[in-house]
Amino acid sequence: MNDLINWRKFLPTFSKQYEHPFFSLHQEIDKAFSQFYKQFVPDNFFSKDTGLQNLIIRPAFDIIEDDKTYKIEMEMPGLSEKDISVSIKQGMLCVQAKKETSQKNEGKEYIRREISYGSYESYIDLPNYVDTEKAKASFKKGMLWVNFPKKEGAEQTVKKLTVERAG
Repeated sequence: MNDLINWRKFLPTFSKQYEHPFFSLHQEIDKAFSQFYKQFVPDNFFSKDTGLQNLIIRPAFDIIEDDKTYKIEMEMPGLSEKDISVSIKQGMLCVQAKKETSQKNEGKEYIRREISYGSYESYIDLPNYVDTEKAKASFKKGMLWVNFPKKEGAEQTVKKLTVERAG
């Protein structure tokens, strides 16, 4: 251990009389970026009057397919099954949800707010080989699952195209 160099004694130390030349440059760049971003975010963006409870939320979803089923899994944290509407119309799955702010949130002065509230609507094209009559939706712990069994005897048709050089 005695052979190791004490790296701290090689670090420069600064006093109020001496400032490193890059320190003031760093401060000026920080100030410029701060002023630049203020142009795009109004001062009242995070105030209680901006209607943050009416934003459009975009939950993430996955589509999974195996031999017998076509599945859609969707993250919907903070919602219950009563907040969600699932329907099938003209070969499309429609998922609608609304996440409203709690009465407990009224009157709070937020310093930072990242939890989204608002409405959600998503349309997903369904392949013609799924049986929409036997589809089932379930919800638990912020996850929505919609399962479609594949129709008996319905094979996926694949047409292979030859890629030609454009003229």
